[in-house]
Amino acid sequence: MRRALLVSVMAWLVPFSAAAQQGAAAAQRTQGPMIVEPIRSGFLVAPDIKVTEMDRKTFGLVGAYAGWVTADTFFIGGGGYWLVDSHSNDRDMAYGGLVVQWLVHNGGRLGFGAKGLVGAGEATVTDTISVRLPDIRGANGRVTMPASTNRSPSDSARDS
Repeated sequence: MRRALLVSVMAWLVPFSAAAQQGAAAAQRTQGPMIVEPIRSGFLVAPDIKVTEMDRKTFGLVGAYAGWVTADTFFIGGGGYWLVDSHSNDRDMAYGGLVVQWLVHNGGRLGFGAKGLVGAGEATVTDTISVRLPDIRGANGRVTMPASTNRSPSDSARDS
């Protein structure tokens, strides 16, 4: 009877032991030194806001850039920016060109990178300039030449 009880307990515990061994083997297969993650690449369009100084005043620029991101670390594309100035019509600025960006550690809460734009643009600043010239009219109201003006010898002969 002891033997029958011992055999039945062993038969009952064998499946638990096999299941534990299979679970341990599966855990060893999934927990390795290599983690496989897909590399994300694709087309990106992003709005952008900048602050700049023009004519000794601070202004905002709005724009956007679009291009291709490779492996979440390198961007190449184009971008354009325009001056936002709703108070005055005497200033205007716009520029655009090739945008290249390098991103580092951008998957977490904190990341950094460097971005540059190589291109061309145009800026216009309109201003009114007033210059007051000295009055060179003579006593009769006609404009006279100052006495220090260099005159040629032929002018002297004509005057005499």
